[in-house]
Amino acid sequence: MLFTVADDFGGWPAAAEKFFADGEDGEPLGPVAEVQQETGKLGE
Repeated sequence: MLFTVADDFGGWPAAAEKFFADGEDGEPLGPVAEVQQETGKLGE
């Protein structure tokens, strides 16, 4: 089965908001940013 960002996650804007949110502007922290903070591997 092939997954695409457009078909399965609502496009890049929706996927970025859900998975990569940095917690600014009162948004919840996305799982990718959360893992980066926990591991100290920000931006790598």
